[in-house]
Amino acid sequence: MYNKIILIALAFTLAIVIGLIVLVKTSDDRTQENLSEVPTETVTKRPPFASPREVVKGQAEYRNVFHRFQLLHPDTLEVTEEKMGPGTTLITFVSTIDDRSFQIFVVPHSEETITEFRLQSDLPSGVMNNQQEITIDGIKATVFESEVDGIGPTREVWFINKGFLYEVTTSLKNDAWLSEIMTDWMFL
Repeated sequence: MYNKIILIALAFTLAIVIGLIVLVKTSDDRTQENLSEVPTETVTKRPPFASPREVVKGQAEYRNVFHRFQLLHPDTLEVTEEKMGPGTTLITFVSTIDDRSFQIFVVPHSEETITEFRLQSDLPSGVMNNQQEITIDGIKATVFESEVDGIGPTREVWFINKGFLYEVTTSLKNDAWLSEIMTDWMFL
C-alpha cells in the first residue's frame, strides 16, 4: 500500500512537471510569433559601439553610452554629468586653466525637426541670429547665436539623432574653440 502511494505521488509530480514544460514552451512560441509581427523599424538592432579612438597628448575622450556619442576634447576640461530627468542629461565641460566652457544638454525628442514649442521652452530669449546649417558626424545641425541669462551672447549647435535632441552651448567668444572640439564628435 505504501509503495502504491509513492508511485501515485511520483506520477502526479511527473504530470505537473510535464504540464509546466508544455506551458512554458507554448508561451515561448507565442512570444516569438508576437515578435515576428512587430514592424522591423521598431526592433532594429543598434550597431556595435565604435571603438575608442586614439587620443593624442593634450586630449581626452568623453563617451556617453546611453546617449550614444563620443568626442575628443582638451584634457584640461573637467567633465560633469547631471541627470535632469528620464533620458535627459546636462554634461558640462569646464576648463581648469582658463574661463572656457561648454555644455551639452540632451533630451528625448520624438520629432524629426525642432518644434516651436521646444525652441520656446529651451531658448527663453527666443534669439536665433546668424543661423547656419552644418553637419555633425553626418547629421544635419543648426548653428546660431543667442542670448542666455548669466552667460550673455552664446553660440548654439542643435541637432537631432536617434530620438534625442542635442543642444550644445558656449559663450560666443569661445566659438572657434567649440567648433574645433565639435569636429571630433562621433555617434556610437
